[in-house]
Amino acid sequence: MMKAKEKVKKSQNAYKTALKYSPFYLVGIIFLIISQYFNSLISLFIGQALGIFAGEEEIILPAFLKHFINPASVQTKIYSLCLIFICVGIIMCIFRFARSMMRKHFNFMVETEVSSNFFGHAIRLPKKFITSHSTGDIIQRNIQDSKRFKSFVGDASFNIIYTMVNLGVSFFNIFYLSRFNFSITVILVLCLIIFQTLYSLLVIRKKEIELSKMRSQMDAVTQQSFSNILMVKSFAGEERETLRLSELNEKTNKKKYNVDLLYARYWLIVDIVSVIYNAAIIVIIGYQFINGKIGLGITTSLILFNEEVLSACSDLINRINKFIRTSVSGKRLNEYFNEPDDFADDGKNEPELLGDIVVENLSAKLDDEDRLILKDISFSVKSGEFVGVVGKSGSGKSTLINVLTRLDDYFEGSVKYSGVELNTISKKYLRQNIGIINQDSFVFSNTVLENLTILSDGEYEEKVKAVCLDMDIAKFSHGYQTMVGERGVTLSGGQKQRISIARTLMKNPKILFLDDSLSAVDGNVSAQIKETIQNTNATIILVSHNLLNVMDADKIIVLNDGSIEAVGTHKELVKKKGLYRELWRLQQKAQEVNDEK
Repeated sequence: MMKAKEKVKKSQNAYKTALKYSPFYLVGIIFLIISQYFNSLISLFIGQALGIFAGEEEIILPAFLKHFINPASVQTKIYSLCLIFICVGIIMCIFRFARSMMRKHFNFMVETEVSSNFFGHAIRLPKKFITSHSTGDIIQRNIQDSKRFKSFVGDASFNIIYTMVNLGVSFFNIFYLSRFNFSITVILVLCLIIFQTLYSLLVIRKKEIELSKMRSQMDAVTQQSFSNILMVKSFAGEERETLRLSELNEKTNKKKYNVDLLYARYWLIVDIVSVIYNAAIIVIIGYQFINGKIGLGITTSLILFNEEVLSACSDLINRINKFIRTSVSGKRLNEYFNEPDDFADDGKNEPELLGDIVVENLSAKLDDEDRLILKDISFSVKSGEFVGVVGKSGSGKSTLINVLTRLDDYFEGSVKYSGVELNTISKKYLRQNIGIINQDSFVFSNTVLENLTILSDGEYEEKVKAVCLDMDIAKFSHGYQTMVGERGVTLSGGQKQRISIARTLMKNPKILFLDDSLSAVDGNVSAQIKETIQNTNATIILVSHNLLNVMDADKIIVLNDGSIEAVGTHKELVKKKGLYRELWRLQQKAQEVNDEK
Protein backbone atom coordinates (compact mmCIF):
# COMPACT_ATOMS: atom_id res chain seq x y z
CA MET A 1 0.00 0.00 0.00
CA MET A 2 1.57 3.25 -1.13
CA LYS A 3 1.17 6.58 0.59
CA ALA A 4 -0.12 9.42 -1.52
CA LYS A 5 2.18 12.32 -2.22
CA GLU A 6 0.95 15.74 -1.29
CA LYS A 7 -0.89 16.76 -4.46
CA VAL A 8 -3.30 19.35 -3.16
CA LYS A 9 -1.84 22.82 -3.10
CA LYS A 10 -3.45 25.05 -0.51
CA SER A 11 -5.27 27.82 -2.29
CA GLN A 12 -4.30 31.39 -1.54
CA ASN A 13 -7.03 33.89 -0.91
CA ALA A 14 -7.26 37.15 -2.83
CA TYR A 15 -5.28 39.22 -0.32
CA LYS A 16 -2.47 36.68 0.00
CA THR A 17 -2.06 36.75 -3.77
CA ALA A 18 -1.83 40.56 -3.73
CA LEU A 19 0.69 40.37 -0.88
CA LYS A 20 2.82 37.99 -2.94
CA TYR A 21 3.46 40.75 -5.48
CA SER A 22 3.65 43.59 -2.95
CA PRO A 23 7.38 44.32 -3.66
CA PHE A 24 6.37 45.72 -7.07
CA TYR A 25 3.70 47.77 -5.34
CA LEU A 26 6.08 49.13 -2.72
CA VAL A 27 8.75 50.04 -5.28
CA GLY A 28 6.02 51.81 -7.25
CA ILE A 29 5.11 53.80 -4.11
CA ILE A 30 8.76 54.86 -3.66
CA PHE A 31 8.91 56.03 -7.28
CA LEU A 32 5.57 57.78 -6.75
CA ILE A 33 6.86 59.77 -3.77
CA ILE A 34 9.99 60.85 -5.65
CA SER A 35 8.15 61.79 -8.86
CA GLN A 36 5.44 63.71 -7.02
CA TYR A 37 7.95 65.65 -4.95
CA PHE A 38 9.75 66.79 -8.09
CA ASN A 39 6.36 67.55 -9.68
CA SER A 40 5.48 69.80 -6.72
CA LEU A 41 8.57 71.91 -7.37
CA ILE A 42 6.81 73.36 -10.44
CA SER A 43 4.71 75.59 -8.19
CA LEU A 44 7.89 76.82 -6.48
CA PHE A 45 9.49 77.50 -9.86
CA ILE A 46 6.47 79.58 -10.92
CA GLY A 47 6.52 81.52 -7.65
CA GLN A 48 10.28 81.99 -7.88
CA ALA A 49 10.04 83.28 -11.46
CA LEU A 50 7.34 85.84 -10.53
CA GLY A 51 9.41 86.87 -7.51
CA ILE A 52 12.44 87.47 -9.74
CA PHE A 53 10.33 89.50 -12.19
CA ALA A 54 9.02 91.58 -9.26
CA GLY A 55 12.60 92.30 -8.15
CA GLU A 56 12.48 90.17 -4.98
CA GLU A 57 15.80 88.81 -3.76
CA GLU A 58 14.35 85.94 -1.70
CA ILE A 59 15.04 82.46 -3.08
CA ILE A 60 12.14 80.14 -2.19
CA LEU A 61 13.53 77.00 -3.87
CA PRO A 62 14.66 74.10 -1.62
CA ALA A 63 18.19 74.32 -0.22
CA PHE A 64 19.63 71.65 -2.58
CA LEU A 65 18.59 73.81 -5.59
CA LYS A 66 19.41 77.32 -4.28
CA HIS A 67 23.11 77.26 -5.09
CA PHE A 68 22.31 76.52 -8.76
CA ILE A 69 20.70 79.96 -9.13
CA ASN A 70 23.15 82.50 -10.68
CA PRO A 71 22.47 85.80 -8.83
CA ALA A 72 24.55 88.00 -11.19
CA SER A 73 21.49 89.52 -12.88
CA VAL A 74 17.78 89.03 -13.48
CA GLN A 75 18.62 87.46 -16.82
CA THR A 76 21.09 84.95 -15.36
CA LYS A 77 18.62 84.12 -12.60
CA ILE A 78 15.92 83.30 -15.17
CA TYR A 79 18.31 81.28 -17.38
CA SER A 80 19.60 79.23 -14.45
CA LEU A 81 16.04 78.76 -13.17
CA CYS A 82 14.91 77.42 -16.57
CA LEU A 83 17.89 75.02 -16.70
CA ILE A 84 17.09 73.68 -13.24
CA PHE A 85 13.42 73.34 -14.23
CA ILE A 86 14.34 71.24 -17.29
CA CYS A 87 16.56 68.92 -15.23
CA VAL A 88 13.94 68.50 -12.52
CA GLY A 89 11.29 67.82 -15.19
CA ILE A 90 13.37 65.07 -16.80
CA ILE A 91 14.01 63.40 -13.43
CA MET A 92 10.27 63.62 -12.67
CA CYS A 93 9.35 62.00 -16.02
CA ILE A 94 11.81 59.11 -15.50
CA PHE A 95 10.45 58.26 -12.04
CA ARG A 96 6.86 58.69 -13.25
CA PHE A 97 7.49 56.17 -16.05
CA ALA A 98 9.13 53.72 -13.61
CA ARG A 99 6.20 54.15 -11.23
CA SER A 100 3.73 53.42 -14.03
CA MET A 101 5.57 50.23 -15.08
CA MET A 102 5.70 48.88 -11.52
CA ARG A 103 2.00 49.53 -11.09
CA LYS A 104 1.01 47.94 -14.41
CA HIS A 105 3.08 44.83 -13.66
CA PHE A 106 1.52 44.51 -10.21
CA ASN A 107 -2.01 44.89 -11.65
CA PHE A 108 -1.36 42.34 -14.39
CA MET A 109 0.03 39.71 -12.03
CA VAL A 110 -2.70 40.18 -9.40
CA GLU A 111 -5.63 40.03 -11.81
CA THR A 112 -4.20 37.03 -13.67
CA GLU A 113 -3.36 35.01 -10.56
CA VAL A 114 -6.47 35.88 -8.55
CA SER A 115 -8.74 34.83 -11.42
CA SER A 116 -6.77 31.61 -12.00
CA ASN A 117 -6.62 30.83 -8.27
CA PHE A 118 -10.33 31.48 -7.87
CA PHE A 119 -11.24 29.16 -10.73
CA GLY A 120 -8.79 26.52 -9.51
CA HIS A 121 -10.21 26.71 -5.99
CA ALA A 122 -13.88 26.92 -7.00
CA ILE A 123 -13.64 23.86 -9.24
CA ARG A 124 -12.12 21.91 -6.32
CA LEU A 125 -14.90 22.82 -3.89
CA PRO A 126 -17.16 20.00 -2.70
CA LYS A 127 -20.14 19.05 -4.83
CA LYS A 128 -22.58 20.11 -2.08
CA PHE A 129 -21.15 23.67 -2.08
CA ILE A 130 -21.11 24.07 -5.87
CA THR A 131 -24.66 22.78 -6.28
CA SER A 132 -25.91 25.23 -3.64
CA HIS A 133 -24.61 28.25 -5.63
CA SER A 134 -25.68 29.41 -9.07
CA THR A 135 -23.29 29.11 -11.99
CA GLY A 136 -23.92 32.77 -12.84
CA ASP A 137 -22.73 33.82 -9.39
CA ILE A 138 -19.51 31.81 -9.76
CA ILE A 139 -18.86 33.29 -13.22
CA GLN A 140 -19.54 36.81 -12.00
CA ARG A 141 -17.08 36.43 -9.14
CA ASN A 142 -14.40 34.79 -11.28
CA ILE A 143 -14.49 37.44 -14.01
CA GLN A 144 -16.01 40.66 -12.70
CA ASP A 145 -14.88 40.48 -9.07
CA SER A 146 -11.34 39.50 -10.09
CA LYS A 147 -11.15 42.66 -12.20
CA ARG A 148 -12.72 44.75 -9.46
CA PHE A 149 -10.29 43.29 -6.92
CA LYS A 150 -7.39 44.30 -9.17
CA SER A 151 -8.92 47.78 -9.29
CA PHE A 152 -9.22 47.69 -5.50
CA VAL A 153 -5.63 46.76 -4.62
CA GLY A 154 -3.87 48.02 -7.74
CA ASP A 155 -5.81 51.11 -8.78
CA ALA A 156 -8.07 52.35 -6.00
CA SER A 157 -5.57 51.86 -3.17
CA PHE A 158 -2.67 53.15 -5.27
CA ASN A 159 -4.69 56.21 -6.28
CA ILE A 160 -5.52 56.94 -2.65
CA ILE A 161 -1.82 56.75 -1.80
CA TYR A 162 -1.09 58.92 -4.85
CA THR A 163 -3.55 61.54 -3.60
CA MET A 164 -2.24 61.34 -0.04
CA VAL A 165 1.33 61.77 -1.31
CA ASN A 166 0.16 64.84 -3.23
CA LEU A 167 -1.44 66.16 -0.06
CA GLY A 168 1.66 65.36 1.95
CA VAL A 169 4.01 67.04 -0.51
CA SER A 170 1.75 70.10 -0.76
CA PHE A 171 1.53 70.32 3.04
CA PHE A 172 5.29 70.01 3.27
CA ASN A 173 5.81 72.86 0.83
CA ILE A 174 3.17 75.05 2.52
CA PHE A 175 4.89 74.40 5.87
CA TYR A 176 8.23 75.27 4.22
CA LEU A 177 6.82 78.60 2.98
CA SER A 178 4.52 79.62 5.88
CA ARG A 179 3.72 77.79 9.11
CA PHE A 180 0.71 80.01 9.76
CA ASN A 181 -0.88 79.08 6.40
CA PHE A 182 0.01 75.46 7.05
CA SER A 183 -2.08 75.46 10.25
CA ILE A 184 -5.08 77.02 8.49
CA THR A 185 -4.87 74.55 5.60
CA VAL A 186 -4.63 71.51 7.91
CA ILE A 187 -7.76 72.52 9.84
CA LEU A 188 -9.82 73.05 6.67
CA VAL A 189 -8.64 69.83 5.04
CA LEU A 190 -9.27 67.69 8.14
CA CYS A 191 -12.89 68.88 8.31
CA LEU A 192 -13.38 68.03 4.63
CA ILE A 193 -11.76 64.58 4.83
CA ILE A 194 -13.66 63.56 7.99
CA PHE A 195 -16.96 64.43 6.32
CA GLN A 196 -16.20 62.56 3.09
CA THR A 197 -14.90 59.46 4.88
CA LEU A 198 -17.90 59.15 7.21
CA TYR A 199 -20.35 59.70 4.35
CA SER A 200 -18.67 57.06 2.21
CA LEU A 201 -18.34 54.43 4.93
CA LEU A 202 -21.68 54.89 6.67
CA VAL A 203 -23.96 55.72 3.75
CA ILE A 204 -22.57 54.54 0.42
CA ARG A 205 -20.78 51.27 1.27
CA LYS A 206 -23.93 49.41 2.39
CA LYS A 207 -25.79 50.38 -0.77
CA GLU A 208 -22.86 49.30 -2.94
CA ILE A 209 -22.85 45.82 -1.36
CA GLU A 210 -26.59 45.44 -2.02
CA LEU A 211 -26.13 46.54 -5.64
CA SER A 212 -23.31 44.02 -6.17
CA LYS A 213 -25.52 41.16 -4.93
CA MET A 214 -28.32 42.16 -7.29
CA ARG A 215 -25.93 42.24 -10.24
CA SER A 216 -24.86 38.70 -9.31
CA GLN A 217 -28.49 37.59 -9.40
CA MET A 218 -28.90 39.08 -12.87
CA ASP A 219 -25.86 37.17 -14.13
CA ALA A 220 -27.27 33.96 -12.64
CA VAL A 221 -30.71 34.41 -14.26
CA THR A 222 -29.15 35.19 -17.65
CA GLN A 223 -26.84 32.20 -17.49
CA GLN A 224 -29.62 29.80 -16.44
CA SER A 225 -31.97 30.98 -19.17
CA PHE A 226 -29.47 30.41 -21.98
CA SER A 227 -28.00 27.22 -20.51
CA ASN A 228 -31.51 25.71 -20.49
CA ILE A 229 -32.59 27.28 -23.79
CA LEU A 230 -34.10 24.03 -25.10
CA MET A 231 -36.37 23.72 -22.08
CA VAL A 232 -37.33 27.41 -22.33
CA LYS A 233 -38.31 27.03 -25.97
CA SER A 234 -40.05 23.69 -25.51
CA PHE A 235 -42.38 25.29 -22.96
CA ALA A 236 -42.69 28.55 -24.94
CA GLY A 237 -41.16 30.26 -21.95
CA GLU A 238 -39.38 33.12 -23.73
CA GLU A 239 -41.81 35.75 -22.44
CA ARG A 240 -41.67 34.38 -18.89
CA GLU A 241 -37.86 34.45 -18.85
CA THR A 242 -37.82 37.93 -20.36
CA LEU A 243 -40.28 39.15 -17.73
CA ARG A 244 -38.26 37.54 -14.94
CA LEU A 245 -35.07 39.26 -16.07
CA SER A 246 -36.85 42.55 -16.72
CA GLU A 247 -38.22 42.66 -13.17
CA LEU A 248 -34.81 41.95 -11.69
CA ASN A 249 -33.18 44.42 -14.10
CA GLU A 250 -35.64 47.11 -13.00
CA LYS A 251 -34.92 46.49 -9.33
CA THR A 252 -31.15 46.55 -10.00
CA ASN A 253 -31.34 49.81 -11.94
CA LYS A 254 -33.48 51.39 -9.22
CA LYS A 255 -30.86 50.41 -6.69
CA LYS A 256 -28.13 51.85 -8.94
CA TYR A 257 -30.18 55.04 -9.37
CA ASN A 258 -30.42 55.42 -5.58
CA VAL A 259 -26.67 54.93 -5.26
CA ASP A 260 -26.10 57.54 -7.97
CA LEU A 261 -28.36 59.95 -6.07
CA LEU A 262 -26.21 59.50 -2.99
CA TYR A 263 -23.14 60.37 -5.03
CA ALA A 264 -24.89 63.41 -6.56
CA ARG A 265 -25.78 64.80 -3.12
CA TYR A 266 -22.29 64.06 -1.99
CA TRP A 267 -20.67 65.98 -4.83
CA LEU A 268 -23.04 68.91 -4.37
CA ILE A 269 -21.87 69.33 -0.78
CA VAL A 270 -18.23 68.90 -1.82
CA ASP A 271 -18.53 71.56 -4.54
CA ILE A 272 -20.07 74.07 -2.12
CA VAL A 273 -17.35 73.40 0.45
CA SER A 274 -14.67 73.77 -2.26
CA VAL A 275 -15.97 77.22 -3.23
CA ILE A 276 -15.91 78.32 0.42
CA TYR A 277 -12.40 76.85 0.85
CA ASN A 278 -11.03 78.72 -2.18
CA ALA A 279 -12.54 82.00 -1.06
CA ALA A 280 -11.16 81.62 2.47
CA ILE A 281 -7.63 80.81 1.24
CA ILE A 282 -7.53 83.76 -1.18
CA VAL A 283 -8.70 86.15 1.57
CA ILE A 284 -6.14 84.85 4.10
CA ILE A 285 -3.14 84.81 1.73
CA GLY A 286 -4.18 88.09 0.07
CA TYR A 287 -4.41 89.82 3.44
CA GLN A 288 -0.83 88.76 4.27
CA PHE A 289 0.47 89.95 0.87
CA ILE A 290 -1.27 93.35 1.13
CA ASN A 291 0.20 93.87 4.60
CA GLY A 292 3.71 93.01 3.38
CA LYS A 293 4.08 89.83 5.45
CA ILE A 294 4.87 87.71 2.38
CA GLY A 295 6.20 88.51 -1.10
CA LEU A 296 4.73 87.84 -4.52
CA GLY A 297 6.76 84.64 -5.00
CA ILE A 298 5.54 83.04 -1.77
CA THR A 299 1.98 84.33 -2.35
CA THR A 300 1.86 82.73 -5.79
CA SER A 301 3.31 79.41 -4.59
CA LEU A 302 0.97 79.27 -1.57
CA ILE A 303 -2.10 79.82 -3.75
CA LEU A 304 -0.91 77.13 -6.20
CA PHE A 305 -0.16 74.66 -3.39
CA ASN A 306 -3.55 75.27 -1.78
CA GLU A 307 -5.17 74.66 -5.15
CA GLU A 308 -3.26 71.37 -5.25
CA VAL A 309 -4.55 70.56 -1.76
CA LEU A 310 -8.15 71.26 -2.76
CA SER A 311 -7.78 69.25 -5.96
CA ALA A 312 -6.22 66.37 -3.99
CA CYS A 313 -9.09 66.46 -1.48
CA SER A 314 -11.65 66.24 -4.29
CA ASP A 315 -9.69 63.36 -5.83
CA LEU A 316 -9.44 61.70 -2.44
CA ILE A 317 -13.23 61.81 -2.10
CA ASN A 318 -13.71 60.16 -5.47
CA ARG A 319 -10.97 57.63 -4.87
CA ILE A 320 -12.20 56.69 -1.42
CA ASN A 321 -15.61 56.02 -2.96
CA LYS A 322 -14.05 53.85 -5.66
CA PHE A 323 -11.96 52.12 -3.01
CA ILE A 324 -15.13 51.33 -1.06
CA ARG A 325 -16.99 50.12 -4.15
CA THR A 326 -14.20 47.80 -5.24
CA SER A 327 -13.43 46.57 -1.70
CA VAL A 328 -16.61 44.50 -1.90
CA SER A 329 -14.90 42.29 -4.52
CA GLY A 330 -12.29 41.02 -2.06
CA LYS A 331 -14.99 39.98 0.38
CA ARG A 332 -16.99 38.22 -2.35
CA LEU A 333 -13.94 36.35 -3.66
CA ASN A 334 -12.88 35.26 -0.18
CA GLU A 335 -16.34 33.86 0.55
CA TYR A 336 -15.27 31.09 -1.85
CA PHE A 337 -11.55 31.09 -1.01
CA ASN A 338 -12.37 30.59 2.69
CA GLU A 339 -14.38 27.46 1.95
CA PRO A 340 -12.28 24.30 2.37
CA ASP A 341 -11.90 22.50 -0.93
CA ASP A 342 -12.96 18.97 -1.70
CA PHE A 343 -9.48 17.66 -0.86
CA ALA A 344 -9.15 19.33 2.55
CA ASP A 345 -10.58 16.20 4.19
CA ASP A 346 -8.72 13.65 2.10
CA GLY A 347 -7.02 10.33 2.48
CA LYS A 348 -3.41 9.59 1.64
CA ASN A 349 -3.58 5.92 0.68
CA GLU A 350 -3.17 4.84 -2.94
CA PRO A 351 -3.86 1.10 -2.94
CA GLU A 352 -3.94 -0.97 -6.09
CA LEU A 353 -7.63 -1.04 -7.01
CA LEU A 354 -8.36 -4.65 -7.98
CA GLY A 355 -12.11 -4.17 -8.25
CA ASP A 356 -13.39 -5.78 -5.05
CA ILE A 357 -15.65 -3.65 -2.82
CA VAL A 358 -17.05 -4.45 0.62
CA VAL A 359 -19.82 -2.26 2.10
CA GLU A 360 -20.89 -2.83 5.70
CA ASN A 361 -23.64 -1.03 7.66
CA LEU A 362 -23.32 2.07 5.48
CA SER A 363 -25.48 5.12 6.32
CA ALA A 364 -25.39 8.50 4.59
CA LYS A 365 -27.35 11.72 4.59
CA LEU A 366 -27.19 15.19 3.09
CA ASP A 367 -25.31 17.70 5.23
CA ASP A 368 -28.26 20.07 5.53
CA GLU A 369 -30.79 17.36 6.34
CA ASP A 370 -31.36 14.97 9.22
CA ARG A 371 -33.11 12.41 7.03
CA LEU A 372 -31.01 9.38 6.16
CA ILE A 373 -30.68 8.77 2.43
CA LEU A 374 -28.96 5.40 2.89
CA LYS A 375 -29.77 3.22 5.90
CA ASP A 376 -27.53 0.41 7.11
CA ILE A 377 -26.47 -0.78 3.65
CA SER A 378 -24.33 -3.93 3.40
CA PHE A 379 -23.17 -5.83 0.30
CA SER A 380 -19.97 -7.01 -1.36
CA VAL A 381 -18.71 -6.99 -4.94
CA LYS A 382 -16.02 -9.29 -6.28
CA SER A 383 -13.44 -8.15 -8.78
CA GLY A 384 -14.87 -8.31 -12.31
CA GLU A 385 -18.49 -8.72 -11.19
CA PHE A 386 -21.41 -7.00 -12.91
CA VAL A 387 -23.77 -5.59 -10.27
CA GLY A 388 -27.08 -3.88 -11.03
CA VAL A 389 -28.74 -1.39 -8.68
CA VAL A 390 -32.47 -0.73 -9.10
CA GLY A 391 -35.22 0.99 -7.16
CA LYS A 392 -37.86 3.67 -7.34
CA SER A 393 -36.91 7.34 -7.74
CA GLY A 394 -35.57 8.75 -4.47
CA SER A 395 -34.57 5.36 -3.11
CA GLY A 396 -30.88 6.36 -2.80
CA LYS A 397 -29.34 4.86 -5.96
CA SER A 398 -27.45 7.99 -7.05
CA THR A 399 -26.41 8.72 -3.46
CA LEU A 400 -24.90 5.24 -3.26
CA ILE A 401 -22.83 5.93 -6.40
CA ASN A 402 -21.79 9.34 -5.01
CA VAL A 403 -20.63 7.74 -1.75
CA LEU A 404 -18.70 4.98 -3.54
CA THR A 405 -16.88 7.62 -5.63
CA ARG A 406 -16.34 9.97 -2.64
CA LEU A 407 -18.49 12.74 -4.09
CA ASP A 408 -20.56 12.44 -0.91
CA ASP A 409 -19.35 11.32 2.52
CA TYR A 410 -20.72 8.58 4.74
CA PHE A 411 -20.90 9.06 8.49
CA GLU A 412 -21.59 5.48 9.64
CA GLY A 413 -20.41 2.08 8.50
CA SER A 414 -17.52 1.02 6.30
CA VAL A 415 -16.64 0.94 2.60
CA LYS A 416 -13.45 -0.87 1.59
CA TYR A 417 -11.68 -1.06 -1.75
CA SER A 418 -9.19 -3.93 -1.89
CA GLY A 419 -9.32 -4.03 1.92
CA VAL A 420 -8.59 -0.29 2.36
CA GLU A 421 -11.16 2.01 3.97
CA LEU A 422 -12.57 4.38 1.32
CA ASN A 423 -12.23 7.59 3.36
CA THR A 424 -8.48 6.94 3.74
CA ILE A 425 -7.95 6.74 -0.04
CA SER A 426 -6.89 9.89 -1.92
CA LYS A 427 -9.93 11.29 -3.74
CA LYS A 428 -7.91 12.34 -6.76
CA TYR A 429 -6.21 8.94 -6.99
CA LEU A 430 -9.54 7.13 -6.62
CA ARG A 431 -11.29 9.15 -9.33
CA GLN A 432 -8.33 8.86 -11.68
CA ASN A 433 -8.50 5.06 -11.44
CA ILE A 434 -12.23 4.48 -11.66
CA GLY A 435 -14.77 5.36 -14.35
CA ILE A 436 -17.93 7.35 -13.61
CA ILE A 437 -20.66 7.85 -16.21
CA ASN A 438 -23.61 9.93 -15.09
CA GLN A 439 -27.10 10.08 -16.55
CA ASP A 440 -26.62 13.76 -17.40
CA SER A 441 -23.78 13.24 -19.83
CA PHE A 442 -22.17 16.65 -20.10
CA VAL A 443 -20.25 17.56 -23.21
CA PHE A 444 -18.20 20.71 -23.65
CA SER A 445 -18.66 23.30 -26.36
CA ASN A 446 -15.77 21.85 -28.37
CA THR A 447 -15.31 19.38 -31.18
CA VAL A 448 -16.39 15.76 -30.92
CA LEU A 449 -12.72 14.73 -30.82
CA GLU A 450 -11.87 17.14 -27.99
CA ASN A 451 -14.79 15.78 -25.97
CA LEU A 452 -13.62 12.21 -26.53
CA THR A 453 -10.00 12.88 -25.54
CA ILE A 454 -10.62 15.18 -22.56
CA LEU A 455 -9.84 12.39 -20.06
CA SER A 456 -7.29 10.40 -22.04
CA ASP A 457 -5.21 10.85 -25.21
CA GLY A 458 -5.42 7.17 -26.09
CA GLU A 459 -6.87 5.49 -29.18
CA TYR A 460 -10.49 6.50 -29.51
CA GLU A 461 -11.68 4.87 -32.78
CA GLU A 462 -12.06 1.44 -31.17
CA LYS A 463 -14.09 2.78 -28.24
CA VAL A 464 -16.24 4.93 -30.53
CA LYS A 465 -17.07 1.85 -32.61
CA ALA A 466 -17.72 -0.21 -29.48
CA VAL A 467 -20.46 2.19 -28.33
CA CYS A 468 -22.01 2.34 -31.84
CA LEU A 469 -21.09 6.00 -32.33
CA ASP A 470 -18.91 5.64 -35.42
CA MET A 471 -21.83 5.76 -37.88
CA ASP A 472 -23.25 8.87 -36.24
CA ILE A 473 -19.91 10.68 -36.40
CA ALA A 474 -19.51 9.71 -40.07
CA LYS A 475 -22.76 11.60 -40.78
CA PHE A 476 -21.61 14.77 -39.00
CA SER A 477 -20.65 17.67 -41.30
CA HIS A 478 -16.99 17.66 -40.21
CA GLY A 479 -16.70 14.23 -38.62
CA TYR A 480 -14.62 14.27 -35.44
CA GLN A 481 -13.97 18.01 -35.90
CA THR A 482 -17.68 18.87 -35.71
CA MET A 483 -18.49 21.45 -33.04
CA VAL A 484 -21.15 20.09 -30.71
CA GLY A 485 -22.42 23.47 -29.46
CA GLU A 486 -23.08 24.79 -25.96
CA ARG A 487 -23.77 21.84 -23.60
CA GLY A 488 -23.94 19.56 -26.68
CA VAL A 489 -27.13 21.16 -27.93
CA THR A 490 -26.57 19.77 -31.45
CA LEU A 491 -26.38 16.16 -30.20
CA SER A 492 -29.15 13.81 -29.18
CA GLY A 493 -29.31 12.50 -25.63
CA GLY A 494 -28.12 9.08 -26.78
CA GLN A 495 -25.16 10.54 -28.67
CA LYS A 496 -24.06 12.52 -25.62
CA GLN A 497 -24.33 9.41 -23.44
CA ARG A 498 -22.26 7.36 -25.88
CA ILE A 499 -19.57 10.07 -26.07
CA SER A 500 -19.44 10.01 -22.27
CA ILE A 501 -19.18 6.20 -22.20
CA ALA A 502 -16.49 6.10 -24.90
CA ARG A 503 -14.23 8.69 -23.24
CA THR A 504 -14.58 6.91 -19.88
CA LEU A 505 -13.70 3.53 -21.39
CA MET A 506 -10.53 5.11 -22.82
CA LYS A 507 -9.25 5.32 -19.21
CA ASN A 508 -9.41 1.50 -18.97
CA PRO A 509 -10.72 1.68 -15.38
CA LYS A 510 -10.74 -1.35 -13.07
CA ILE A 511 -14.07 -0.21 -11.58
CA LEU A 512 -16.85 1.34 -13.63
CA PHE A 513 -19.92 3.14 -12.27
CA LEU A 514 -22.85 3.87 -14.58
CA ASP A 515 -25.65 5.98 -13.09
CA ASP A 516 -28.57 5.32 -15.46
CA SER A 517 -26.16 6.01 -18.32
CA LEU A 518 -28.05 3.95 -20.92
CA SER A 519 -31.43 5.64 -20.47
CA ALA A 520 -31.30 7.54 -23.78
CA VAL A 521 -29.96 4.60 -25.83
CA ASP A 522 -32.23 2.17 -27.68
CA GLY A 523 -32.32 -1.51 -26.75
CA ASN A 524 -30.03 -2.91 -29.46
CA VAL A 525 -27.36 -0.27 -28.94
CA SER A 526 -27.66 -0.66 -25.16
CA ALA A 527 -27.06 -4.41 -25.45
CA GLN A 528 -23.94 -3.91 -27.57
CA ILE A 529 -22.57 -1.26 -25.19
CA LYS A 530 -23.15 -3.56 -22.22
CA GLU A 531 -21.34 -6.38 -24.01
CA THR A 532 -18.41 -4.04 -24.67
CA ILE A 533 -18.32 -2.91 -21.05
CA GLN A 534 -18.47 -6.47 -19.72
CA ASN A 535 -15.60 -7.51 -21.98
CA THR A 536 -13.33 -4.99 -20.23
CA ASN A 537 -13.25 -7.34 -17.19
CA ALA A 538 -13.78 -4.31 -14.96
CA THR A 539 -16.02 -4.38 -11.92
CA ILE A 540 -19.29 -2.82 -13.09
CA ILE A 541 -21.95 -1.19 -10.94
CA LEU A 542 -24.87 -0.14 -13.13
CA VAL A 543 -27.80 1.91 -11.83
CA SER A 544 -30.81 1.67 -14.12
CA HIS A 545 -34.56 2.19 -14.19
CA ASN A 546 -34.77 -0.19 -17.13
CA LEU A 547 -34.57 -3.72 -15.72
CA LEU A 548 -33.58 -5.06 -19.16
CA ASN A 549 -30.19 -3.42 -18.62
CA VAL A 550 -29.49 -5.44 -15.47
CA MET A 551 -31.13 -8.75 -16.33
CA ASP A 552 -27.82 -10.46 -16.98
CA ALA A 553 -26.04 -8.96 -13.94
CA ASP A 554 -24.22 -11.31 -11.57
CA LYS A 555 -26.29 -9.82 -8.79
CA ILE A 556 -28.94 -7.11 -8.51
CA ILE A 557 -29.32 -4.88 -5.45
CA VAL A 558 -32.87 -3.63 -4.90
CA LEU A 559 -33.06 -0.37 -2.96
CA ASN A 560 -36.29 0.76 -1.37
CA ASP A 561 -36.47 3.97 0.68
CA GLY A 562 -32.71 3.95 1.33
CA SER A 563 -32.49 0.32 2.47
CA ILE A 564 -31.64 -2.91 0.67
CA GLU A 565 -34.85 -4.85 0.15
CA ALA A 566 -33.33 -7.75 -1.73
CA VAL A 567 -30.17 -9.02 -3.45
CA GLY A 568 -30.10 -11.70 -6.12
CA THR A 569 -30.09 -12.53 -9.79
CA HIS A 570 -32.94 -11.59 -12.10
CA LYS A 571 -34.37 -15.10 -12.03
CA GLU A 572 -34.25 -15.21 -8.25
CA LEU A 573 -35.84 -11.80 -7.74
CA VAL A 574 -38.77 -12.25 -10.15
CA LYS A 575 -39.80 -15.32 -8.17
CA LYS A 576 -39.94 -13.39 -4.87
CA LYS A 577 -42.65 -11.02 -3.81
CA GLY A 578 -41.36 -7.50 -3.54
CA LEU A 579 -40.44 -4.31 -5.36
CA TYR A 580 -38.33 -5.94 -8.09
CA ARG A 581 -41.09 -8.29 -9.23
CA GLU A 582 -43.58 -5.41 -9.19
CA LEU A 583 -41.25 -3.22 -11.27
CA TRP A 584 -40.69 -6.09 -13.71
CA ARG A 585 -44.45 -6.69 -14.07
CA LEU A 586 -45.12 -2.99 -14.75
CA GLN A 587 -42.29 -2.82 -17.25
CA GLN A 588 -43.51 -5.89 -19.10
CA LYS A 589 -47.04 -4.48 -19.26
CA ALA A 590 -45.70 -1.18 -20.62
CA GLN A 591 -43.71 -3.08 -23.24
CA GLU A 592 -46.81 -5.00 -24.33
CA VAL A 593 -48.73 -1.74 -24.76
CA ASN A 594 -45.91 -0.31 -26.88
CA ASP A 595 -45.79 -3.47 -29.02
CA GLU A 596 -49.54 -3.23 -29.69
CA LYS A 597 -49.10 0.34 -30.90
